Amino acid sequence: EEVGRGPLGIVYRAEDTLDGRNVALRVLPEALLAADAPAVAADLRAASEVSHPNGVKVLALVDHEGQHAVVTEYVPGRNFAEVIRKGNRTTPQQAHSIGCVLAQYLAAVHGRGLVHGSIQPSNIMVAGAVVKVADLGLGRLAHALRSDMDYRAPERGLDAAGDLYALAAVLFHLITGAHPRTLPQGAALPLPSSFAPGLPEAMDRLLLRALHPRVELRLPSADAFLADLKAMVRLA
Repeated sequence: EEVGRGPLGIVYRAEDTLDGRNVALRVLPEALLAADAPAVAADLRAASEVSHPNGVKVLALVDHEGQHAVVTEYVPGRNFAEVIRKGNRTTPQQAHSIGCVLAQYLAAVHGRGLVHGSIQPSNIMVAGAVVKVADLGLGRLAHALRSDMDYRAPERGLDAAGDLYALAAVLFHLITGAHPRTLPQGAALPLPSSFAPGLPEAMDRLLLRALHPRVELRLPSADAFLADLKAMVRLA
């Protein structure tokens, strides 16, 4: 059955006939693949070698009668884009927990020499009490799309720095209810606490630094991002 669709294709819940388990099957748009199909296939093969408790596992890349599809584990539940669409916000404590999970996941991905390239609320799933990140290996396709409301860094690089900026942009949106791209940029970006009274000053500092328009002034790594989050005793 179809469970979702977007610019990166239609997603179905399917059954693996070898073992009977549910899987997610994303049929990729051929128009996007045409420009760089071999590189995308290599990205997905590399992604399939990553196993992380907070990552949606890539199981296979299927070519059937000229159509390409990615098979991943099926994660029932909701994603954070649905939370935002309903006008809901996360509490500072929830955002802190989500940030720690995402930073740990990105540290593992970057440690393997990979980048995600498409960190956004729709790719952050919640199944029970477990947060999982989807779409590893599809960053190259995501970067081929243009949007004024994505979570990319100003330089729009497909790199670790872009992942960290997107992480901060997602946390900002979840805490404040405002997409950072809709607000004044750079030094004029409002403090997150101006939308969320009671948010610790440390979180204000972290997010504003991580969203700085100049990459050299941001946090250098996912490990550094995680260390700053863990230092926020009031939210831990």
